[in-house]
Amino acid sequence: MVAVTKGLVALSLGLAVTVFASPSFAQGRQNYSNLQGISPARWAAIRTCSVAAARYPDYLWGDFEMYTYRACMAGRGQIE
Repeated sequence: MVAVTKGLVALSLGLAVTVFASPSFAQGRQNYSNLQGISPARWAAIRTCSVAAARYPDYLWGDFEMYTYRACMAGRGQIE
């Protein structure tokens, strides 16, 4: 019975923290693309090239992942 009570207390505490923390996180969230001056085209290129490079993990393909990312960014007219 004590284990069940401790579990319920932990669950209740976790839910309470989540409920009270969520509004503060939502208010503090900012759009980093505007803060850093990164254009939507650059964000799209970074996202696309990251996915393309992720197919070649470093531990299997060595530097091919990095070269794939660089070539992809250059092909889209973006710096690394």
